[in-house]
Amino acid sequence: MLTDKELNRQIGQALRDERKRRRYTLEYIGQSLGVSRSTVYLWEIGRNGISAAQLKKYCDVLNITMSDITRMIRW
Repeated sequence: MLTDKELNRQIGQALRDERKRRRYTLEYIGQSLGVSRSTVYLWEIGRNGISAAQLKKYCDVLNITMSDITRMIRW
């Protein structure tokens, strides 16, 4: 079973991978979500957890579903 820290890290990694695949910047994601670039960065490195509501918005910006993210996690 994953610890909260490891889950945050894997979610962040999946978000970062998808963001980079689309060539979106941290600034673009931050502006789209109404948060700072550093907040997005901290989510992506797993240092801070992302709320379910913010995760949904992030997925919407990436045009993916939350289910897509959960499939990328190694359970």
